[in-house]
Amino acid sequence: DEELCSDLFEFSTLSRTWRRLASSAFCRLYGQSCCSFESKLIFFGGSSGKQYSNETVFFDVKQMKWEKISTTGPKPTPRYKHQAVVVGHSMFILGGGNYRPARDKMDVHMLNLKTLEWQEVKCTGMPPEARVAHTCQYDPLSNTIYVWGGFNGRLVRLKDFYALDLGTMKWDSIHCSTGCPSARAFHASCLCEGSLYIFGGADGHKRHADVWKYQFHLRIPSLMVLAAQSVVNKVSDVRDTYGDILPDEVVDGIEKINIGADGFGRCQMSPKQENSSCSAFFS
Repeated sequence: DEELCSDLFEFSTLSRTWRRLASSAFCRLYGQSCCSFESKLIFFGGSSGKQYSNETVFFDVKQMKWEKISTTGPKPTPRYKHQAVVVGHSMFILGGGNYRPARDKMDVHMLNLKTLEWQEVKCTGMPPEARVAHTCQYDPLSNTIYVWGGFNGRLVRLKDFYALDLGTMKWDSIHCSTGCPSARAFHASCLCEGSLYIFGGADGHKRHADVWKYQFHLRIPSLMVLAAQSVVNKVSDVRDTYGDILPDEVVDGIEKINIGADGFGRCQMSPKQENSSCSAFFS
């Protein structure tokens, strides 16, 4: 059997160095979620390979101390490969399951991080299928959690896209007006400057190394981006034509203007990046 790890590592984005922190005596799991609140990391769920967990564990980054938390209210069922999102003083758990989800529709649970009380969130609208190995991201501008991909109880990989409005607790399905990533699970995602990025994942037959962007919001352009508009639509590929003479910020600005909003677009990598096994696209 493969050994399960309970160690924790920290990566400094300033010095670009790793350091090993304190290991946990009771968090030897995989498929758990991790998010942050104040000075704590919050771990929920996971699996040992034989059993599934619905326990909550805190790691205090100031005191370097692990703590298994006692909560009240109805806990989510034991699960792994779910997603956790912290909004204000609430942690939302979305989806997940055992090897496959037990429900037809995705369940949503909320832990009040002040009172440590659980409650199941009753949502309206068009809820997504229950799923595991999906991704979720929170957009503070629209107060919305976005869900993409994963696989359902029939082990079918998904490429659907949903939004949960936290103001109304209503689900809506998002229709992509342009091309979108192929169905997949175990991908990664992040939300940056008004855009959702999808990276990698697998569809059961193939592992992906592509990057996709869905732009929600058009940001107010900077002076450099406004100046870049003088060459917008004048050339088919601004990076090939002007990439050697224009600053990267200008080329990026032109491409952002051309992409626009409300649609997925596949991010282009250089030949060197495409041929690498782990592309440093965001370096």
